This record gives sequence, structure tokens and C-alpha cells, in this order.
Amino acid sequence: MENQGDVLKEAKTNSQKDKYAQCSEPCGDRRMTVAHYYYACSYPLAPGSVILKGNWGRICRLEAERPIETIFERIRIQEFPDLPSRFNCNFLCPNLQSLISFVRTSNRPFDVLYEVVPVDPGARRLETDWTLVRSSLDTAEMEQAARRYWNPQNVRENEKEILIESDIRIVNQVTP
Repeated sequence: MENQGDVLKEAKTNSQKDKYAQCSEPCGDRRMTVAHYYYACSYPLAPGSVILKGNWGRICRLEAERPIETIFERIRIQEFPDLPSRFNCNFLCPNLQSLISFVRTSNRPFDVLYEVVPVDPGARRLETDWTLVRSSLDTAEMEQAARRYWNPQNVRENEKEILIESDIRIVNQVTP
């Protein structure tokens, strides 16, 4: 198995090189409509609070072993280098139902649910299937799951997650 520290170090280096995507349309004096997403965490936050991108990557770098994250990041770097890294993003759901499904399936009964907006609406993002990230798989299965994760096909609406390389701002708390 490859050295997790090397993959994490490469992910950090690549994320430092990455720049936010620019708005594809001229914005001028027009106000840009910003999409709203949904987010969960275990602590209460006030409207206007900002969650910095990359917290999951910070946690992964502090912990000794997260083989699935190492494998997913290696596959991303080797085969899908233009996609956002799980180590340098925020994880969102496109709708409340998807977030509720994630929280229930992940056994996170104490999470607080929020409506959020990206601080950088033009940031790189990927809409994918959160059900593919399962630590119960063996290495070969994790590699196959990673390839499907980074190249999503026909993701069910209540299993979508969005990786976005942007800080996010709390709009308000929501209830299921």
C-alpha cells in the first residue's frame, strides 16, 4: 500500500496550485443568482457564519489511517486531476432530501442541518454519489468505487453530494 503521507502531501500541494474557476458569463453590474445548498455538522452556527473549505482534509491529515480517502485521492490525482479534491472542499447536498438521507444513513443523529451558499459561486465543483464512499470495501473495490465516484453516472437524487472548492456561508438552520 502506498504511503498515505505522500498522497496527502501531494493533495495539499495540488490544492495550493488550484485556482477558483472564473464566472463563465460577464457579471458586470448584474447581480448574480447564487444557488443554495444544504450542509450538516454537529454544532450550532448562526446565519452569516462561514465554514472554511478543507476541514475534512485537515482531519484526514491529523489521523493516522484513512485508507479510503488515500485511495480516492490517489485515483483523483492520477485519473481525474481537474476535479476538486475531497481534501480541499466543502461537502454539500443539492437538496434537503439528499442531506436528510445522508445524515440518516451515516448515523449522525446530532447533526444540525443548514441552508448555505458558496462564498465563491464560481468555484470548481463536482456533483457525485456519496454512497460510494464506504470503508467496508477491500482495496480493489475501493479503487472501483473511487472511479465511479469521480466519474458519476445516473446518481439518484437523494444520494447526491457536491464537492465545492469554496468556503460556505450559513443562510439559516433548516428542519427536516
